[in-house]
Amino acid sequence: DRVAILEELGYWVKIWREPVRLSQLPQNSYVRNNINTGGDGIRSFSRLYAYNMTNHPVAFLIDFDTVFTANVDPVVTALQNDDNAISSYELLSNNATVNAGTIVVKPNEAEYNAMIQTLLTTDYTASSGWHTTGMFGLGAQGFLSYYLMTGNSTKHVSRGTSAANTLIADGIITSFQKKYTCQQPWDCHYDDTWSTQTEDECRALNDAWYSHRQAFEEKWSKTELVDTTKNNFHNDMFHGYCSEEGGYNDAATYQAL
Repeated sequence: DRVAILEELGYWVKIWREPVRLSQLPQNSYVRNNINTGGDGIRSFSRLYAYNMTNHPVAFLIDFDTVFTANVDPVVTALQNDDNAISSYELLSNNATVNAGTIVVKPNEAEYNAMIQTLLTTDYTASSGWHTTGMFGLGAQGFLSYYLMTGNSTKHVSRGTSAANTLIADGIITSFQKKYTCQQPWDCHYDDTWSTQTEDECRALNDAWYSHRQAFEEKWSKTELVDTTKNNFHNDMFHGYCSEEGGYNDAATYQAL
């Protein structure tokens, strides 16, 4: 029961379906015909609900693989103190894509409705992206890149690129994305050429993640846990959950054996 687990961890759980249904998209449009061919599909647009959570002064859009490592108050306060701004965002290093995992929002119903209307009426092609802007990506990240970067820059404020990423560079969040050196914990990645500093950073990140996994399984697992004594692949990082490079022992597969 995911809801029970999340509630015990202190989360308030709200279950919504997608803000836009497939049947609402224009007939024979590229988005309608292709949105569910990969990734999270039309479900990814659930992210847009952050803009309509008007019972809260601020909402934070983060990815599943994002970990807070410091207080985010400075970023939140900067947005709250800007009377004209509705959201602030950061760009990936290509300067053409919004990092959908670091968006801070002051929920606004009118802006949410405008966003949904734009999603329903904006054309997309495989060759030129959203409304011929060259901004690609059928899911929420692609659409948000188009909407935030081509919209009112007073309402939607850029905090810069990943080269000067407010949240990541200042140590406020860490993201386990493949583009980063450590990769995701479940990639079981180790590189003999890492510097001592990089190895220490990756060890700390993986150690924290696997410690949480172990504690979670010990509390919630209803069947046998992964036998971590059988694996010796950099146990100081992976706690016995990795048998080799890329050899991740996930709970679902193990418990199905």
